[in-house]
Amino acid sequence: MLDKLEQKRQEWRRRCQTDLYWFAK
Repeated sequence: MLDKLEQKRQEWRRRCQTDLYWFAK
């Protein structure tokens, strides 16, 4: 369960970074 949670967290982090990048652009 923790593994899945961590994976989701990483995905969210990546998505957040991408969103920020797009926003900056």
